[in-house]
Amino acid sequence: MTAIALSDVRRTLLAGWQWWLSELKALVPTKLAAYQHRAARADVHILNRSVEIARVIGTNGERLAEDRPIENFDDTHWQELESLVAGLQTRIILARPDVYATTIRLPRAAARNLKSAVALQLGQIAPVDPALLSWQTRIIGSTKAQIDVRILMAKTHRVEALQALFDAHGIGAFEIHGADGEDIVRLAAVRSTAHTAQPSPDRRASIIAALLLASIPFTIWLGASVITSTTEARIKTVQQEVAPRLAIERRAQKVEALRRALAPIAALPSISDTVEDLATRLPETAHLTSLAQQGDRKLRLVVDADDPEVLEAPLSESSLLPDIHIADQTVGADQRMLVSLETSAR
Repeated sequence: MTAIALSDVRRTLLAGWQWWLSELKALVPTKLAAYQHRAARADVHILNRSVEIARVIGTNGERLAEDRPIENFDDTHWQELESLVAGLQTRIILARPDVYATTIRLPRAAARNLKSAVALQLGQIAPVDPALLSWQTRIIGSTKAQIDVRILMAKTHRVEALQALFDAHGIGAFEIHGADGEDIVRLAAVRSTAHTAQPSPDRRASIIAALLLASIPFTIWLGASVITSTTEARIKTVQQEVAPRLAIERRAQKVEALRRALAPIAALPSISDTVEDLATRLPETAHLTSLAQQGDRKLRLVVDADDPEVLEAPLSESSLLPDIHIADQTVGADQRMLVSLETSAR
């Protein structure tokens, strides 16, 4: 019998759960659904030297500010903050310098597996080790061939420290978001359920919501029975879907490794450019007799000249001939000087 991977079973159960939630949402009356849009909410903006709280209750909004960092709040400040967000859907929002945002351009095919595609590039664009970051992506533009991806990141220890700070003062942790211009992007989900919004005062809406929630255990049991009978087939389907994506990731990693390996070679000046540069800098009485570059990337050339002293000055001004100097000189058969010059590694 085929072994069932726990992660695959979890993924299958999650898909069933999401399907059932969509069915429940379709059953919610229009009147009840409207409460979601009128729900009271609060945004706690964590700034560098202050804290701002934006509250919206119904159609009324207000914005309050405390001119000190949240780390310097005393018990009185925490009590005031708790009273301001009590019963509200609350988000913690970080701003610069706690968050950093940038935009990259990727092939359009990367959109199918955007998280992995961005992870391959993150080491080159992130200001710190990606392992220390919490980050999210979103597509902000596209063409037929490319997509523009916006990446918002924050240090994980900063996110966790804020969640712990709210927990320690008995308020509970909320979702952590980051501000990117006018956009608010979620960076971390709720870690604690110590603080939740109060239910709607509408009794009828509360009864309907309670009935829907009460039906969940039965529907989960029924759904699990159906899912169990088809688990092996679903696992095989998932494996077939994932295999091409994993192959694309492996190919992308190989291409990136090859690109990095070839980068130093591609950056080398071409021989044709070097010869053309020498032709413009050598005196009219001097002639290039040989030119070579070996594995140490040093350029060695021999010039036939009347006066070796006039060679080094004009050649040293060339960016293609770093640290050029006379290595040796001998007298040729025609009594002219054969001057050997050498550069540093190019």
